[in-house]
Amino acid sequence: MNNSKKLDDSTGYIEFAVKPLGEADLREVKYVRELYNRAVSVSTSSSENARSGINHLVIRILSHLIKFMKHKLAKSLTIKSSILKIFWRLPFSARQAILEAWAPKVNSFKGTKISYSFDIGIGIPTSSDPLVSLIIPVHNNWYTTLDCLRALIKNTDATKYEIIVVDDASTDQTPEALDVIRGIRVIRVAKNVGYLKATNLGAKFSNAKYLVLLNNDTEPVSGWLDSLVEVLEEREDVAIAGSALIYPDGLLQEAGSQIFSNGNAWNLGRNQDPRGDEFRFTREVDYCSAASIIVRRAFWEEINGFDERYQPAYCEDSDLCLQAWSKGYKVVYVPTSWVIHYEGVSHGNSVNSGIKKYQVENNEKLKSKWQDTLKNHWNDNGLPRIEYQRDSKGIVILLDRQLPSSTRDAGSIRTIQLIRHIQDKGFHVILSAMDNSTSEYDVEYLRKSGVEVHLNEARLMDNIKLRSSRIRYVWISRAEVFKHYFPEIQKVAPHADYIADLVDLDYKVISDGNIEISSLQLEVIKSANQVVLVSEVEKELLSSHRELHKEIKVLWAEYEPSPRNPEWHNANGLIFVGGFRHLPNLEGLTWFASEVLPELRKAGFLDRVNVIGSGLTLEQKALLTEKGLSLLGRQENLEEFYLQSRIAILPLLNGRGLKGKMGEALSYGIPVVTTLIGAEGFNFKDEVLIATTVKEWVDAIVKVYNDEKIWRDLQQAGLNYARLNLSTRAFGEKLDALVGDSHGL
Repeated sequence: MNNSKKLDDSTGYIEFAVKPLGEADLREVKYVRELYNRAVSVSTSSSENARSGINHLVIRILSHLIKFMKHKLAKSLTIKSSILKIFWRLPFSARQAILEAWAPKVNSFKGTKISYSFDIGIGIPTSSDPLVSLIIPVHNNWYTTLDCLRALIKNTDATKYEIIVVDDASTDQTPEALDVIRGIRVIRVAKNVGYLKATNLGAKFSNAKYLVLLNNDTEPVSGWLDSLVEVLEEREDVAIAGSALIYPDGLLQEAGSQIFSNGNAWNLGRNQDPRGDEFRFTREVDYCSAASIIVRRAFWEEINGFDERYQPAYCEDSDLCLQAWSKGYKVVYVPTSWVIHYEGVSHGNSVNSGIKKYQVENNEKLKSKWQDTLKNHWNDNGLPRIEYQRDSKGIVILLDRQLPSSTRDAGSIRTIQLIRHIQDKGFHVILSAMDNSTSEYDVEYLRKSGVEVHLNEARLMDNIKLRSSRIRYVWISRAEVFKHYFPEIQKVAPHADYIADLVDLDYKVISDGNIEISSLQLEVIKSANQVVLVSEVEKELLSSHRELHKEIKVLWAEYEPSPRNPEWHNANGLIFVGGFRHLPNLEGLTWFASEVLPELRKAGFLDRVNVIGSGLTLEQKALLTEKGLSLLGRQENLEEFYLQSRIAILPLLNGRGLKGKMGEALSYGIPVVTTLIGAEGFNFKDEVLIATTVKEWVDAIVKVYNDEKIWRDLQQAGLNYARLNLSTRAFGEKLDALVGDSHGL
């Protein structure tokens, strides 16, 4: 059914919908069939005069084809099939005549024979219950619009969406062509009102949660919409997110934009490679071009859409984003949303004529409206800031041996925690490593979190040369990594504060009671501004070294205490968590299963011993299962397993440094029985039970397992230790001593 509504005295609009077929429509079908029969008979005649009559019949057939396709045929598969059968049985010359009559000649292809495909009557898989409304204002340039719609058919993925095309009084074939495209809503404006008002009008028809403003001279790439929606679904603080706009030749047109304090704007990344690592992370920007942006509809309605002072076009998108910032929202660039933009197709490229001339005029309006706000923007010093936060304090470069994986090891988790805390302090993180062998998922996770991950060392060095003045700290984990990077990077950023994160101390105790530290670590310690270890014990050893006079700081990992802890009456059995590619885990668990567990069974312990972790061979699984362990493999969520277990065991016989599994167990509030190796570096008093012999292990487990008071005392002591030493707050306070406003530049 047709719906119409008067907007005001000067501008009207109509929303077109599909009419049901009636008796008159069926009569028209019969008439077209008769025309078809006449066309076939004429085409097979040998008479030149008869063949010359084809053009006349073609036009008559065309008029009726259009009439049927217009509003009526979209929902009727039977009639559509009949029309297509008629069309395809026509001679080729007749089919070409129909299509060429429908599609006028394009000036840029003058002198070239154009072959048109019969997909004018395309259908787009839109939703009646959309999450997103795509608002596409159009004025003429039908084939540009058609290319955009074709791209949407091919390249819009899981998100449910609708398309609202605002036909801004087009005078070419746009109105007729839009009428036969199934799945879209067309808003037709009686008088040309310009891009700004047309967009505001289209948004009034949306009931979706989000609006996407999309130019008709764009071709979205697969996944573009899902990536935009994901950001707004995950982050309530973001009101607007923009795509990476790509030139047809594959170079960047825009990776978000910056507005300097003098009101001048800069398209970040213009004419650069969109696959460059510096353009592949999510980040805050002053604004994104409305050629492709997603906007929360609630925010859009709060500010009444585009400010009409910028009518008919230009600077309305900059103003929209500045309004978002002024109301406490954020605007972000989404590098995984790619949209090809044929810049200048709609409005040309000259600022001296046409609508484009309003670009200069409206920029002055923007400066005037936001003059107080712009005083706090960056100075136009020729150095755009491509950093995660719009008000970033500077850059921290983090270099490691291998890129981290959130599921691989405790060291990776520590690195990810370190990155997050540095970001929370207001710094931008650039991450690189000697070894890039981590999963693509982990790399993209970091980039979505705003981390600038560089996968090529040479390109990293070239890039940071241009941004040297912004580098505050260079944090390098492990001595061999420090030696690899330091000579070259110090030339680029000699003013930066260099932090040597040794992780574990490489030493041995010599006969006179002193320690001998590896020559490589000594060399690194002397070169660095600050030195970090993960253990208080190793800090004391290093501080006592007679040749070293430098303050050592300790920073291990964050294990925030869980709000849910095991309850005595609901928990039973033992639990071990650890990856078995780390040989001390396999060695320790095999010893426990072979030596301790049989004696434990004799003492009356009959409950399960659950083992969580990957990396066991088939032979190892068979052996440990035979010895009575329950192997559960890798588990994504450990919380329920810890809540259902009464004691965590860490039977480690070898290894050095603090153990992530210890911190994890304490944070969940589960009592722990371990060895001296398992407790190494923690400076425990009575927070865990430490056993060395088989008998001590059996006695400790039986005592804790069967005495509720002892169990609860251990649980509380472990949780208190975690709150004081392993919590998010404790980690942040320790990091403050290394990275803060009083350090670096």
